[in-house]
Amino acid sequence: MKKHVLTFSTLLALMVFTTGCEHGINLTGTVTVAPELQANFTLERPGVVYFRADIPKTAPVVYTLGTLCGASDSERVFEVNHDGFGCAKEGTVEAWVEWAGEDASGLSCDMAASQGEVSAGESERVGESEAVVFLGKGSEGGCESGAALFDLAIAAQ
Repeated sequence: MKKHVLTFSTLLALMVFTTGCEHGINLTGTVTVAPELQANFTLERPGVVYFRADIPKTAPVVYTLGTLCGASDSERVFEVNHDGFGCAKEGTVEAWVEWAGEDASGLSCDMAASQGEVSAGESERVGESEAVVFLGKGSEGGCESGAALFDLAIAAQ
Protein backbone atom coordinates (compact mmCIF):
# COMPACT_ATOMS: atom_id res chain seq x y z
CA MET A 1 0.00 0.00 0.00
CA LYS A 2 1.34 3.41 -1.01
CA LYS A 3 1.54 6.15 1.62
CA HIS A 4 0.68 9.72 0.71
CA VAL A 5 2.49 12.44 2.58
CA LEU A 6 1.32 16.05 2.50
CA THR A 7 4.13 18.48 2.98
CA PHE A 8 3.54 21.95 4.35
CA SER A 9 4.17 23.57 0.94
CA THR A 10 1.71 21.19 -0.77
CA LEU A 11 -0.92 21.93 1.86
CA LEU A 12 -0.34 25.68 1.50
CA ALA A 13 -0.65 25.47 -2.29
CA LEU A 14 -3.93 23.56 -1.96
CA MET A 15 -5.32 26.19 0.39
CA VAL A 16 -4.43 29.05 -1.96
CA PHE A 17 -5.88 27.41 -5.06
CA THR A 18 -9.09 26.26 -3.44
CA THR A 19 -9.95 29.46 -1.59
CA GLY A 20 -9.34 31.89 -4.48
CA CYS A 21 -8.93 35.58 -3.91
CA GLU A 22 -11.19 38.56 -3.42
CA HIS A 23 -11.59 41.04 -6.24
CA GLY A 24 -11.48 44.76 -5.63
CA ILE A 25 -12.48 48.02 -7.22
CA ASN A 26 -11.12 51.53 -6.98
CA LEU A 27 -13.29 54.56 -7.73
CA THR A 28 -11.43 57.86 -7.96
CA GLY A 29 -12.89 61.17 -9.00
CA THR A 30 -14.24 64.58 -8.17
CA VAL A 31 -17.64 66.04 -7.44
CA THR A 32 -17.87 69.74 -8.31
CA VAL A 33 -20.72 71.93 -7.03
CA ALA A 34 -21.44 75.10 -9.03
CA PRO A 35 -21.48 78.50 -7.22
CA GLU A 36 -25.10 79.22 -8.22
CA LEU A 37 -26.22 76.01 -6.49
CA GLN A 38 -24.28 76.85 -3.33
CA ALA A 39 -26.16 80.15 -3.11
CA ASN A 40 -29.36 78.25 -2.20
CA PHE A 41 -28.00 77.31 1.22
CA THR A 42 -27.34 79.19 4.45
CA LEU A 43 -25.88 78.54 7.88
CA GLU A 44 -29.44 78.07 9.16
CA ARG A 45 -30.47 75.79 6.29
CA PRO A 46 -27.40 74.01 4.88
CA GLY A 47 -27.19 71.52 2.05
CA VAL A 48 -25.50 68.14 2.11
CA VAL A 49 -23.48 66.66 -0.78
CA TYR A 50 -23.83 62.87 -1.23
CA PHE A 51 -22.09 60.32 -3.45
CA ARG A 52 -23.33 56.83 -4.39
CA ALA A 53 -21.94 54.02 -6.54
CA ASP A 54 -24.21 51.22 -7.80
CA ILE A 55 -22.18 48.44 -9.39
CA PRO A 56 -23.49 44.89 -9.93
CA LYS A 57 -22.06 42.23 -7.57
CA THR A 58 -20.80 45.03 -5.30
CA ALA A 59 -22.44 46.41 -2.17
CA PRO A 60 -23.79 49.95 -2.69
CA VAL A 61 -21.38 52.65 -1.61
CA VAL A 62 -22.80 55.88 -0.16
CA TYR A 63 -20.71 58.73 1.24
CA THR A 64 -21.52 62.14 2.69
CA LEU A 65 -18.95 64.41 1.05
CA GLY A 66 -19.62 67.68 2.84
CA THR A 67 -21.96 70.55 3.56
CA LEU A 68 -22.92 73.73 1.71
CA CYS A 69 -23.72 76.77 3.85
CA GLY A 70 -23.87 79.78 1.59
CA ALA A 71 -22.93 81.60 -1.55
CA SER A 72 -19.46 81.33 -3.01
CA ASP A 73 -17.70 82.87 -6.00
CA SER A 74 -15.98 79.60 -6.83
CA GLU A 75 -16.86 75.98 -7.40
CA ARG A 76 -16.63 73.62 -4.45
CA VAL A 77 -14.72 70.46 -5.31
CA PHE A 78 -14.90 67.24 -3.28
CA GLU A 79 -12.52 64.34 -3.92
CA VAL A 80 -13.77 60.76 -3.83
CA ASN A 81 -11.50 57.74 -3.42
CA HIS A 82 -13.11 54.40 -2.70
CA ASP A 83 -11.21 51.12 -2.43
CA GLY A 84 -13.26 48.07 -1.63
CA PHE A 85 -14.22 44.52 -2.47
CA GLY A 86 -16.31 44.09 -5.58
CA CYS A 87 -16.39 43.37 -9.29
CA ALA A 88 -15.50 45.82 -12.04
CA LYS A 89 -18.84 45.58 -13.84
CA GLU A 90 -20.62 48.38 -15.69
CA GLY A 91 -22.50 50.53 -13.19
CA THR A 92 -23.20 54.10 -12.21
CA VAL A 93 -21.81 56.72 -9.87
CA GLU A 94 -23.91 59.70 -8.89
CA ALA A 95 -23.64 62.75 -6.70
CA TRP A 96 -26.40 65.02 -5.49
CA VAL A 97 -27.23 67.81 -3.08
CA GLU A 98 -30.13 67.77 -0.62
CA TRP A 99 -31.39 70.16 2.01
CA ALA A 100 -30.17 69.13 5.44
CA GLY A 101 -32.86 67.57 7.59
CA GLU A 102 -34.80 69.40 10.29
CA ASP A 103 -32.11 68.55 12.82
CA ALA A 104 -28.93 69.84 11.19
CA SER A 105 -27.24 70.33 14.56
CA GLY A 106 -24.70 67.57 13.84
CA LEU A 107 -23.51 69.26 10.65
CA SER A 108 -20.59 71.63 10.49
CA CYS A 109 -20.21 74.15 7.70
CA ASP A 110 -16.47 73.57 7.94
CA MET A 111 -16.98 69.90 7.16
CA ALA A 112 -14.37 68.81 4.66
CA ALA A 113 -14.58 65.76 2.45
CA SER A 114 -14.83 63.25 5.26
CA GLN A 115 -15.83 60.00 3.66
CA GLY A 116 -17.68 57.38 5.61
CA GLU A 117 -20.46 55.04 4.67
CA VAL A 118 -23.78 56.57 5.64
CA SER A 119 -27.43 56.43 4.78
CA ALA A 120 -28.43 59.04 2.25
CA GLY A 121 -30.90 61.67 3.24
CA GLU A 122 -34.60 61.60 2.52
CA SER A 123 -34.94 65.18 1.27
CA GLU A 124 -35.64 66.38 -2.27
CA ARG A 125 -32.59 66.62 -4.50
CA VAL A 126 -31.65 70.17 -5.41
CA GLY A 127 -29.03 69.21 -8.00
CA GLU A 128 -27.51 65.99 -9.28
CA SER A 129 -25.06 64.39 -11.71
CA GLU A 130 -24.46 60.80 -12.87
CA ALA A 131 -21.87 58.88 -14.91
CA VAL A 132 -21.28 55.30 -16.08
CA VAL A 133 -18.16 53.52 -14.80
CA PHE A 134 -16.51 50.32 -16.05
CA LEU A 135 -18.30 50.86 -19.38
CA GLY A 136 -18.81 47.58 -21.24
CA LYS A 137 -17.24 45.43 -18.52
CA GLY A 138 -18.80 42.44 -16.82
CA SER A 139 -21.35 41.39 -19.43
CA GLU A 140 -19.55 38.09 -19.99
CA GLY A 141 -19.97 37.01 -16.37
CA GLY A 142 -17.31 36.32 -13.80
CA CYS A 143 -15.62 38.91 -11.67
CA GLU A 144 -12.47 40.95 -12.10
CA SER A 145 -10.75 43.79 -10.31
CA GLY A 146 -10.60 47.27 -11.81
CA ALA A 147 -10.25 51.01 -11.38
CA ALA A 148 -12.47 53.79 -12.72
CA LEU A 149 -12.05 57.56 -12.93
CA PHE A 150 -14.95 60.02 -12.98
CA ASP A 151 -15.76 63.73 -12.72
CA LEU A 152 -19.27 64.77 -11.72
CA ALA A 153 -20.49 68.37 -11.94
CA ILE A 154 -23.62 69.43 -10.06
CA ALA A 155 -25.39 72.59 -11.20
CA ALA A 156 -28.67 74.17 -10.12
CA GLN A 157 -31.74 72.47 -11.63
